[in-house]
Amino acid sequence: MAASSMFDVYGFAVYKDEEDEDRCHEYWFAGSPSESTCSRNWDKILKNWNDYTTGSPPRIASRLRQGVPRAYRGAVWKNLLASDVLRTNSTFDFKATLGRLTTFFSDNGLRETGGHDTLSRLCTLSEDCVDEGRATHYVALRQILLDTGRTFPSHRLFIDDNLDNVDADALAECDTYLGQFGGCTGSCRPRLLHVLAAYERYNSTVGYCQGMSFIAGMLLMHMDEEDTFWCLASLFERAKYLLGFFDSNLSKMHLYANIFKELLQHHLPELSDHLDKHNIYPLLYLTPWFMTLFTMLPCWETVLAIWDLMLLEGITAICRVALAIMRLLSDKLLACNDMTQIIRLLQHLPAELTKPAVLVDAIWSFEVHQWELGALQNLLADRQQNEDEERKRKAEDNNALSTGNNRRVLTRQCAKRSTSQDDFGAGARNAGQPAKKRLCSSSSTGRPSAPHAPLGLSSSAASNASNSSTVSTGSLLQKIVGVLSAPFSTTRLQQHAGWRRSLAANHSQFSTLSSMDDEPFVATSPVPSLTAAKAHPLMISPNSSLVSPLPEHTGFTVVPILKGRCSTGPPLESPN
Repeated sequence: MAASSMFDVYGFAVYKDEEDEDRCHEYWFAGSPSESTCSRNWDKILKNWNDYTTGSPPRIASRLRQGVPRAYRGAVWKNLLASDVLRTNSTFDFKATLGRLTTFFSDNGLRETGGHDTLSRLCTLSEDCVDEGRATHYVALRQILLDTGRTFPSHRLFIDDNLDNVDADALAECDTYLGQFGGCTGSCRPRLLHVLAAYERYNSTVGYCQGMSFIAGMLLMHMDEEDTFWCLASLFERAKYLLGFFDSNLSKMHLYANIFKELLQHHLPELSDHLDKHNIYPLLYLTPWFMTLFTMLPCWETVLAIWDLMLLEGITAICRVALAIMRLLSDKLLACNDMTQIIRLLQHLPAELTKPAVLVDAIWSFEVHQWELGALQNLLADRQQNEDEERKRKAEDNNALSTGNNRRVLTRQCAKRSTSQDDFGAGARNAGQPAKKRLCSSSSTGRPSAPHAPLGLSSSAASNASNSSTVSTGSLLQKIVGVLSAPFSTTRLQQHAGWRRSLAANHSQFSTLSSMDDEPFVATSPVPSLTAAKAHPLMISPNSSLVSPLPEHTGFTVVPILKGRCSTGPPLESPN
């Protein structure tokens, strides 16, 4: 049964002269025997609500899948949202706020249905107001009035009664028909203004954001003004639903766009790669879906079924719906190789894909759990933290390079010098001796002895290394840098007072390295194991009075430590 010759059973206008491509007027549930059968079931459910909403999954889920009769939907939605609990615990007075709003419009000669004069007057009031809070309120009122004229423009409740092509008799007939199912009747544009303006005062931090008008309009179709306000507040204030989606920077919307990208990659990897290839990111098409809760879909019965599920499950159901749409569109999207065509297809879904028999069945076939969304959220948070730390590290490195204080640059320069001069490290006595023999030479007898095992090498491996002609001075220095394998007294270090001066005089490179005031030096010797290396550290500062000549017969090598690194070796641990 149609509402009238001009409106369908849900109150949407049917245009006969031109094809209406944006709306599907074929319905399968409204007025069917199934709706009558479900009415008896839902009457019982509402009387025993707690029995049907407990458990996992709740018993009410299967009833929702069968459908909710129009006469019961408003009561079902209020119970799912627990709006009465919010109303009872809040100190906000909706009726008093509505009274002040009506008085303000009357005193300033403003119309609640909008119009050019009203919009211009609100613009002037906001510019002349010195109170920032009031000015923001006037701007919000102006935007609300603009959006009420764009909200469901073909629906009976929001259509302009003053249009020339509107039949007054058809409007009255539609009002009578829709009135039997609850909700508002007549023109609801002023009521939509009341609800949105009241919420702007209720939560001034969020205020008003475009997209809210469609959600409020959807609720007004099934309940009165005040119930609509508290249901709207429940949707926007509870984390289960849309908390954070309408804040100033849309942070929650960005977060769930990234979460959905991970879900899409998991469920439909080929489609995800195809969209990435054409630079189609989820935020481009998810924003109108999520911010209006799919009220822009062509088939209204599908929209109602989505809302039934969404109010039961919350944000997980919204992700389920989006995944189901992407699965149904996957073949068409994969066939598109143009970015414009892909975006148009995602923003204007084909009517044949949004019919209940197609889309609703696909939605129920998907399973998205709250723990999955939580795990993906933690994963994205860890990834973001790692990226922030990496950017911070690179910024610090670039800053160090720009100021010329990067010690790693000095380390590389010193390493280059140490490998190019054969006489570095062993002292003036061995200046003419090959580097490999000097570094492995030992006792005062002058006879070469078997080298000690460098760090991490066995004695046999060290012997093979010493006999190989391919071992360079740099590689040996890397292996022998360590600490003394046995205690070496300060008294013995002070026995040859001229050692440092003679070495500095004969080797300008050592003098250069010694000039770095804050760079300590370490006397090193090959040690058999890492354990022995850690057992007897000896670090000497160039500016300390302990800097004394090392005996020539020890075979020790003096190397600078630059910010935890030796000139040619790996990082050194600070001595205990």
